[in-house]
Amino acid sequence: MALRIVVYPMLIDMIPPPRFRVGLMLVILLVLLLQGCGFHLRGSVQLAFGLSPLFVHEPNAGTDIGAVLRASLRANDVDLVKDERAASAVLTLHSERHQRRVLSVSSAGSVQEFELSYRVNYSVKDSHQRALLSNQWANVSRDLRYDETAVLGKSGEETQLKRDMVDDAAQQILRRLQKLKPADQGVPSK
Repeated sequence: MALRIVVYPMLIDMIPPPRFRVGLMLVILLVLLLQGCGFHLRGSVQLAFGLSPLFVHEPNAGTDIGAVLRASLRANDVDLVKDERAASAVLTLHSERHQRRVLSVSSAGSVQEFELSYRVNYSVKDSHQRALLSNQWANVSRDLRYDETAVLGKSGEETQLKRDMVDDAAQQILRRLQKLKPADQGVPSK
């Protein structure tokens, strides 16, 4: 008895061409590899056990990074409290500093390139005032080509670069908070 396979013309149209199947398989393989190596999209933060609720303390009120950090923490569902006594941990932003230094000059002595740098000094203590991170620095730098004929445009570019550096420094701090281990080894970790 012969086995008879009936293929309907509609089903043949539904099978993707071989090139599409290979491309789809490559995309699936890439996604699996990225997931397997621990890759995750920037911005998704899960703080270490015992750091939430968190209080962000700024001795010098109104720093550039304070608002950016708070917004990033809120966006990642971290409980921020307004009272230090209600917090499990305190992130203190001690200082921040923007700097600009000349990198290169032309033969005529005019500036051609600047290096912009941004530094933030911070520390983290738990609710018992034990240092989880003490005297840490987040450093970011960028190069800015300078053009005397486009001063207004370069000024806007410098402002944007400074904003980006603050965002990058905030991400550095968040990644460092993510890697913290509880100070008390008796506390079970998640």
